[in-house]
Amino acid sequence: MDAFVAQASGPGLIPWPFDAERVEEDVFALAIGASGKGPGRSGLSVEGCRILARQFREAAEVRHARLALRSGAACPLDFHRLVPVPQRILELGATHPDARAWLRTHWGIAEAPVQVSLLPRLKAGRRLPRDHRAAVYGFFTRNGAPAPVVRRLEEHFPTLTFRLSERSLA
Repeated sequence: MDAFVAQASGPGLIPWPFDAERVEEDVFALAIGASGKGPGRSGLSVEGCRILARQFREAAEVRHARLALRSGAACPLDFHRLVPVPQRILELGATHPDARAWLRTHWGIAEAPVQVSLLPRLKAGRRLPRDHRAAVYGFFTRNGAPAPVVRRLEEHFPTLTFRLSERSLA
């Protein structure tokens, strides 16, 4: 159990590459393309689109810096540490269809889980044999459950028992 807990801990982030210039270019292209479309609509000027793209880039840089600071913090159940995203997939970027497909196939979800925590007060949900203990984690995912991650953990830690319990917020 100690080996699993140590291996599972990490920053809790997928290390996607970040290209601020590309963000600005993409937002500019979207803004200029949407500008002035449709009868009777007045859109942003070219300069207005540049300003919007620059503001979006600055916001993205702030968010990226905030995430980089968070990468030093420990997440008790880091999927990327347990089932690493290959470098060739990371290089595609977070929004690339092949990258999202890889995540769905290998993790069961297309994004890292959020609000991950070790829940020390919760028990395993059943009585454990003497000298056994449980680690209970809580987290949120969108559009799916990480069943492929659990299957992989069962293969790599055959002496441990894993159970995934889904709960809907609705």
